Amino acid sequence: MELAGFVNKLCLWNAGEKHGYGTCKGNVCESVLRRARNRAHIGRRVAVLHGFETAESSAWCMLDASDQTRGERAPLLIVAPMEVLGCAQFRAALLAVGGMDEFVTEFIRVPEHELQGSRGHMRHVRGIVKHFDVHETLPVKITPQIMGGEIMSMCAAVESLVMDRGAPGVDLNCGCPAKGITGSGGGSSLLRDPNALHGMVRALRETADACADRLGHFETSRAHAPARQLVHSSRAEIVEPQRIQTTNVAVKHKVQAPTKERPPIRVPISVKMRTGYASTELFDENVLAIAEGGASRITIHGRTKVQHYTGSADWSMVARAKHLLTVKYPQYTNVQVIGNGDINTTLDAAQILSLAKCDGLMLGRGACKNPLIFRQIKQQVLGHAIPERDRRELVRAFWTTYASAGVVPKRANTSMAKHHKTQVAKYKMMVNWFFQQSHNARFREILLTTNTDDPLWFMDQIIRFALLA
Repeated sequence: MELAGFVNKLCLWNAGEKHGYGTCKGNVCESVLRRARNRAHIGRRVAVLHGFETAESSAWCMLDASDQTRGERAPLLIVAPMEVLGCAQFRAALLAVGGMDEFVTEFIRVPEHELQGSRGHMRHVRGIVKHFDVHETLPVKITPQIMGGEIMSMCAAVESLVMDRGAPGVDLNCGCPAKGITGSGGGSSLLRDPNALHGMVRALRETADACADRLGHFETSRAHAPARQLVHSSRAEIVEPQRIQTTNVAVKHKVQAPTKERPPIRVPISVKMRTGYASTELFDENVLAIAEGGASRITIHGRTKVQHYTGSADWSMVARAKHLLTVKYPQYTNVQVIGNGDINTTLDAAQILSLAKCDGLMLGRGACKNPLIFRQIKQQVLGHAIPERDRRELVRAFWTTYASAGVVPKRANTSMAKHHKTQVAKYKMMVNWFFQQSHNARFREILLTTNTDDPLWFMDQIIRFALLA
């Protein structure tokens, strides 16, 4: 379908009287199209409306899919956020192969700002998140990940992502081990204090709820509505949460059962974490603090911060979290637990699913080594009936899409010579992962030592070797 007709039909269906645009009949003006595309509700219905929904992508249309339990649906397969490697170019290439249920973007770093709560601060945050595109991976859901340590700045980022960019959910990074990140209070440094972690998650949850209420996606349950205050913003009367008092957070397993039924999840807040900072001593407290804060999903990478990427991921910690949230504290049964770390083959996927009984898997570098792994897990481990395609055809589709998605520089003022060098460098990073198996060492060595500034010629060589691998 032509893009204009696609968006026009979409807006006719979902941008009418409910949102103050009047009854939509006939053509929709450009301003309405622009405003409607920037509303969060657009992304939620687009797959159903245009017949894109499949067994592989049904979660795209359901923002409250996190309320589904493992018994009601098959485990999710999610593409992990990866700095440098996990760019839009890589996502486009994986999408050409298929098999995944969701993408999580590389982290958006949200710095502290001296103009907190002001119009200038909101403009600054909007400039940071403006590159997120909810339509990028249609028909598969894409969730932005944010990283930072200052609550009000992070809430502003959530508000802008949901209200301006149409994000179907937001993921909080509690796993980055880089010193530059942890030194400023972000990433895995949040795992050192369960109270602070609870306050961060609770604040993001309330901000997301306020945005959903404001957009009118769901009826507001006043019985569960948290206390909120109005703050100055470049939008009139944007609702943000008050600072959260965290004295009653779950510390040392002292979690009180909710007195009321939890309100339905609307714009999900998820968290990606490691098993701890220097050790796993606070693991249970951190998991419970996240669940009590209102997160709908917890992804656990089975290493501590100090391990970085050395050693092996401890999948038993994923099982421990699942047991904690379903057996010891059954009020958190609806919080999904996703396993992550060292899932490189279908055998790895089967083992962690069997061990942890988790609600899904998140794969990053495993997908760089084998872009077909999501399809293979669905076929061989989960038993899904998805269309058979020749391996050589899928490998060729991955690499050709990876090349074509990077033809045009992101910045208009970038010279083509510089862009070509950048693309060759990116190709070599992917080559280093794709040809990592021992029987492909000869191909990897040849490609990594090739000296060229011609990305098209180099991609031809990569595809030639990839089809032989």
